[in-house]
Amino acid sequence: MSGPVDIREFVEYHDITAESEWTPVQRWDWGQGSNTWKVKLSRPRARGKAATMTVPKFTTGSALQFGDGGVDDAVMVMESLQMDAHTAEAYDYPQELADDYGMDWFDRDERLKAINIFRGCNSEKRKLEKFLGDDLYEEFLELEE
Repeated sequence: MSGPVDIREFVEYHDITAESEWTPVQRWDWGQGSNTWKVKLSRPRARGKAATMTVPKFTTGSALQFGDGGVDDAVMVMESLQMDAHTAEAYDYPQELADDYGMDWFDRDERLKAINIFRGCNSEKRKLEKFLGDDLYEEFLELEE
């Protein structure tokens, strides 16, 4: 049997679960109606204690059904983490990210935004690598969305 080909199959195959807790944080950049969640991802390991990863501020729009703790929650979070990891893998410097996203590096606000995106994506990438381990992390990056 071949391995998972998309994120949903990956989550189900590796028994990744999500526990979510709504937080009263209103993200200024998401507008009214958005919801922010603290999400704890878990997956069993071969020898005992489960691997865990916490995403402290996972934000969804008001139209998304989220927070029931089911497979769909884990899939949505892992899809977001895959995008962050791809971004982190693609750029060595925040200025490269700014250039690709059409941000003016010489504008202070846009430069800070690019730096924050770069740092955030790299932080999530490091946590994801630790959560999955090197082999699963590489497999995860190759999956279809």
